[in-house]
Amino acid sequence: MIHKTRVKKVLCQTVSIIVCCLTLSVCFPGDTSNAAENMVLSTSPADIVQMKSTYTYDEMMEDISELTQAYPNVVSACSIGNTALGRSIPCVSIGNPAAPYRIMVQASIHAREYICTQVVMNMIETYAKRFVTGQNADMYNKVAFDVVPMSNPDGVSIVQFGAASAPNSPATADFINATGNISSWKANAMGVDLNRNFNIGWDAINQGVYTPSYALYKGASACSEAETVALESQAQSYPYAAYISYHMKGNIIYYDEPGNTAQNSALSASVARAIASTSGYKMKNLKSCISATGDVVQGGFTDWAQLALGRPAVTVEIGSNLPPTAQSSANSIYKSNLDTWAAISKLY
Repeated sequence: MIHKTRVKKVLCQTVSIIVCCLTLSVCFPGDTSNAAENMVLSTSPADIVQMKSTYTYDEMMEDISELTQAYPNVVSACSIGNTALGRSIPCVSIGNPAAPYRIMVQASIHAREYICTQVVMNMIETYAKRFVTGQNADMYNKVAFDVVPMSNPDGVSIVQFGAASAPNSPATADFINATGNISSWKANAMGVDLNRNFNIGWDAINQGVYTPSYALYKGASACSEAETVALESQAQSYPYAAYISYHMKGNIIYYDEPGNTAQNSALSASVARAIASTSGYKMKNLKSCISATGDVVQGGFTDWAQLALGRPAVTVEIGSNLPPTAQSSANSIYKSNLDTWAAISKLY
């Protein structure tokens, strides 16, 4: 286990998250239409999620535990699966458990883009503070978010710690050392690019990488990876109103998909516009991008959500740089994206 050194306000030695995300232990008695008004607190706890330095898997797990303790009425968590190296993949629910609409968010499916995790974790904390102090009441009563803040824990750990991220798997450590390209690593610990592994357009993917690698290898078969299975399972566990996938970089929102229905194209565009309205990011219709290049590469989470599930989904490319350069911009990236969830909630 890789141990962090920063001092936490609340010490959490272990995090055990075992309840299904949608079997929530917290509920509001009686009519929930005014639930936000019934739970207002005069103060909120001190900041939990830091933005100043590299954000690790262990740190995230401790922060999730602290957030569920600090905001038990609005934050709950569960595990949706485990990685090849045994790391739990957490899902954090933020908002009213009885909200009529839910939106699923996933971040850091590409390992080197781990600042996405830090951003969405800070967003979770800020919305928790707002909810318990009576802010964003309309959002609270209507829409809840189920957030997988780090979809690729093994990969993120590889980028941050190299072969030391696999202390109990000499074979994996050897593979990491032999592969190299640690700072550019996008794949999971098995060398599979998870955003090429979903069961949509998988057969047609050919990016010239045919064996496990640090990026672009689509896997031996569609949905071959534990992380992909976990995300697909969670995505199908509830009739989500929309799906959001956070990546880096470009300050761009990709929406729509070749093969989409007209209705789903319009819904995806609406979600993208809501995000653009507060982030200032540019919108790009993926249909037009692909038409211009002639390059159709699917197998990604939002490809699958739109075409297999028939639901609106967008990919948000945050920031202008990748880590570690982007670390100095993490707080400004967070501020640009903070109010996007509130903006999306106004669609419902």
